[in-house]
Amino acid sequence: MTSPTTPRDDITRLSERLRRGHNNSGLSPLDCKIGLDELDAISARMKELEHYERNRDMWKGQCERQAAQLTSLRDVAKAAADTLRQERDEAYERAAKHFEESEHLVWSNDEAADAIRRLAAGTGDF
Repeated sequence: MTSPTTPRDDITRLSERLRRGHNNSGLSPLDCKIGLDELDAISARMKELEHYERNRDMWKGQCERQAAQLTSLRDVAKAAADTLRQERDEAYERAAKHFEESEHLVWSNDEAADAIRRLAAGTGDF
């Protein structure tokens, strides 16, 4: 049993036969020349396709790495957003608690906004 051959192996074998000449092949020199030209064109096209396959594989790998990186960044951004959301909610709760405890105070909008900012930042006291 013969081992399987690749198209490139077949082209090489046929090219060698055609280059040896037409004496034993029953082909005219013109037929051999045409055959060689066709084989050269096929070989060039195969090299081009191999180049495209390498580029495809390279870009596929690049896309996979970028997708993994974007997924990781999305997870980090989601965790940060969740943390910020939780801290915001806690600041609102602290502000609401503080305002409930100090209902007797009347604040201007600027004073209230400043108090909320200080509470949210965790700095200062009333």
